[in-house]
Amino acid sequence: MDLFDRMGFLLMDEAIDKWHHSEIYPDFDKNWEREISSMVYRDRNHPSVYLWSVGNEVDEQLSPNEFSKFYTMLSEWIHRNDPTRKVTCACQYNIQENLKIHDITGANYLDGFFEEYRKQNPKMLIISTESLLYYRYLNQDLSGLDPVDENPWLDVIRNNHVVGSNVWAAIEYL
Repeated sequence: MDLFDRMGFLLMDEAIDKWHHSEIYPDFDKNWEREISSMVYRDRNHPSVYLWSVGNEVDEQLSPNEFSKFYTMLSEWIHRNDPTRKVTCACQYNIQENLKIHDITGANYLDGFFEEYRKQNPKMLIISTESLLYYRYLNQDLSGLDPVDENPWLDVIRNNHVVGSNVWAAIEYL
């Protein structure tokens, strides 16, 4: 992270990949605060960190009430301990429901629907937490992959409510 700070890179810092259905982070209910506090206390003085992420493709996103409960718990803890940064969770389902509570809505592979989401919530901000190069899903259930002639970064340039894009490089960093 020191290298990111020196070179001016920006970093979305993610503490937990999955919440309750993970082999990497077993016993989420018992360990979530240790995982979140470790990330925040370790990294909050790094200027490269611009956004905290509390999860990626969590199963709870399929149940908006359950997602809201856990996202709110995690994001409120972070805001109490670092009020300077926004919080997200990378989702690919139920975006319409889940975007109502995000600081910045994290959307995986849903680049083609950003304008639609903006119409539903004009004040929302989106970050493409995972996107594909030169392909786009035709449906919000992530079916119907279609090649496109342009880079997904153009979605960021064309939409002032989209704050960034992270291209999935097919490398697992966990």
